[in-house]
Amino acid sequence: MLLVLKVSGVAFDPGAGEEESDNFIANLATVMARLHCNYRLAITIGGGTQARALIARAMTLGLDPVRSSKLGADIGLINGRLMHAGLIGAGVTCAEEPIMEFEEAAAAVRLGRVPILYGYWPGLTSDSVAALFASYMKADLMVKLSQVSGVFTDDPRTDPHATVVNVTSPADLLSLAQRYDSRAPGASFVIDMVAIKTLAVARISLLIQHWGAVESIEQNISAIKDANYGLIDGTLVSSDQSRVARD
Repeated sequence: MLLVLKVSGVAFDPGAGEEESDNFIANLATVMARLHCNYRLAITIGGGTQARALIARAMTLGLDPVRSSKLGADIGLINGRLMHAGLIGAGVTCAEEPIMEFEEAAAAVRLGRVPILYGYWPGLTSDSVAALFASYMKADLMVKLSQVSGVFTDDPRTDPHATVVNVTSPADLLSLAQRYDSRAPGASFVIDMVAIKTLAVARISLLIQHWGAVESIEQNISAIKDANYGLIDGTLVSSDQSRVARD
């Protein structure tokens, strides 16, 4: 079973505090070490708030949105190097450096190593990079560690009664994305439309959960495989839950 993990760059933001960020990286690396005993893994790291701020500054200074988006990839690469350090510290066998090319990352997976991907494809978010690689590799599941706890019934910032949905379809998620995702570089909807469509076409399920709850990743994967969707701490996005349960 191949898992592609996308980690929100918010978890690496300097504003979160170095100690909190380092604890998150160490804890996630420990979980990855356990998962790697049973699954093939690949990781993509986002740029987070820092990337969005830099993209906005570049556009204010006069750079077009497409070229400005490369600043997000720069921050993603820096965050990827921090994650690489954490994996090495946890004893995970991983690629020597963060990787941009899919074939190089695929070769690392085939060798039993964990690649950390970053993308310099202008205009694409790190969500899209993760989804495209998942499609390229015919992954079984993509896991997104987000700054939110899953897909909500409404915007929790404006609706205090909004709740997390345990299971939804790609079509329903796409409908929400069309309402809230501007598709501008640095947009911060839970996941962008390109990623949703890519996963839907490839029939790859998506798990969205909060980055601060790394200990629940293994529990969530077990719940999905056993079809116990009510036990998911987050949201499973899938049109074919039985496929993941079988795998």
